[in-house]
Amino acid sequence: MINMISKINDRNIQRKRESGLTGYVLISALAICLYKLFNQGEFLLTDSIFESKNLNKSIELICYTFNTLVFAGVITYQLFPNLKTLNHIKFIKKTKTESYILISMFLMFSIGTILILYTFFTKENPQYSFIAYCIIIFILNLFGWYAFKSQFQNTNSDTPKINFEPPKLKNATLFITIILFALIATISTIFIYTLEIEYKVQIIKIVILSYFAYAIIEKILKVNSNDLFYSKLEAFEYEIKLRNLTDSEIIKNEFQERFSGFLVNDWIKNQIKLAEFRYQTFIENITHLNSQIIEIDNKKFDDKVLEEKLKYKLHEEKSFHTISYKSACSNQKTELEKSLLENYYAFDELEKGQINDLIEILKKEL
Repeated sequence: MINMISKINDRNIQRKRESGLTGYVLISALAICLYKLFNQGEFLLTDSIFESKNLNKSIELICYTFNTLVFAGVITYQLFPNLKTLNHIKFIKKTKTESYILISMFLMFSIGTILILYTFFTKENPQYSFIAYCIIIFILNLFGWYAFKSQFQNTNSDTPKINFEPPKLKNATLFITIILFALIATISTIFIYTLEIEYKVQIIKIVILSYFAYAIIEKILKVNSNDLFYSKLEAFEYEIKLRNLTDSEIIKNEFQERFSGFLVNDWIKNQIKLAEFRYQTFIENITHLNSQIIEIDNKKFDDKVLEEKLKYKLHEEKSFHTISYKSACSNQKTELEKSLLENYYAFDELEKGQINDLIEILKKEL
């Protein structure tokens, strides 16, 4: 197991060397974008652009350009996604959405919603094609806000989720997404071409440079997030050596708990083992306390007050162990029910049956 962790770290270092996406390169690209953006912004100081008619058309052009870039970007990402390790194996783990992803989604859907609404309500003599275009963009933004809400809730959820997507569903969704978004990007480009406005080229350049600048910032944050992950993995490798861990099963469990998540079958087995270990420990504690109570009953105490105090203390310990045991069973039952609900369609029938059986056992212990 330690060899596998070392290989993962070595592969990450090699991958970064081959890709060349270092922090210095990204920061340099960002500096160039910001410099060019500054040079393109001089015309914004002119009074003519803030006239009502010019301002409305300028925002309309920004809206079309923004939509073209966003939907073209989504198509590019779908066609050339980031490679994910073991993305077709069912792993279950507690996941947390990175902050930069939430910020990116919030900005994208906020800007998209504001631009499309402003353009829709300020457009003079809109045609049916334009109205349909705005409605589709608005609906897609609503779906985006729903996705943002789900991702935001994910940051505050302790429920383990399965990182798995059925390939057939993914392929069908991918095809529909690419066709729809390509159509929207094409229509947006046509609207840009037909729109008559002064400073068209400058406005388009500013939007493109702003978009690329933000994309680079997001990439920098993503690279830093990946570096942090592998730094934690490297620290874990050192921790194994310092603690002199040799038991592969212990190392495997800690690695799965901290990083990779569990294979669903392993996760269910661990949940069953946890319940069995807890029950066995509880029975041993109660048996031991009962034996002590019997010993006190068999002894002849001259001091009856002391005898009652000892027995009372032992009964208190029994009560404490019982309450703790039932509370732990209740917590595990609740977590299993949440996990079953969150991942219902990802679990197969055998896995659902095993989880339901364990939930029923835990219920009987309450």
